[in-house]
Amino acid sequence: MLSYAVRRIALTIPVLLGVATLVFLLIHMVPGDPAQAMLGDSAGGTDVQELRAKLGLDQPLAVQYERYLRGLVAGDLGTSFRYQTPVAHEIGQRLTPTAELAVAAVVVSIVIALPLGVLGALFRGRAIDHGVRRRRWSSHALRAACTAGCSDTSATGTSHHDSQPGTPRSGSTRA
Repeated sequence: MLSYAVRRIALTIPVLLGVATLVFLLIHMVPGDPAQAMLGDSAGGTDVQELRAKLGLDQPLAVQYERYLRGLVAGDLGTSFRYQTPVAHEIGQRLTPTAELAVAAVVVSIVIALPLGVLGALFRGRAIDHGVRRRRWSSHALRAACTAGCSDTSATGTSHHDSQPGTPRSGSTRA
């Protein structure tokens, strides 16, 4: 059993590395210059170049990737473009309300699903069982529709329409 646990934990390392690499690549594929977005369209070229140097965006991609991984290992998630505060702090502020919402959703699900499941089991094959199953499928459809509607909102609760086209909404940097 211990060897199984060690094996499973060891397998998380390549997965985490893959996710970190994918996030790094996706961040760099976003159109627009983060330094230009931070300073605004009226900023001069020298100001943008200075900020790019300060953020390390003028370094080769391999150097940026190494700094990114070192920061992640050290627990440094960078600085929010939007709020100019550490990303870890921003996540920490949102963690408690998110956990409260998740617990409330689980409680509501159990309170609703458990009695319906018992009713469906007691009256198997009858109208009430069919109604419970239809309700389950309709709740899946409703959840999918809500998820699609909510995906228009970023982690900070703002619509992607709040930012200018071609500029990043948020991100992280390491200065």
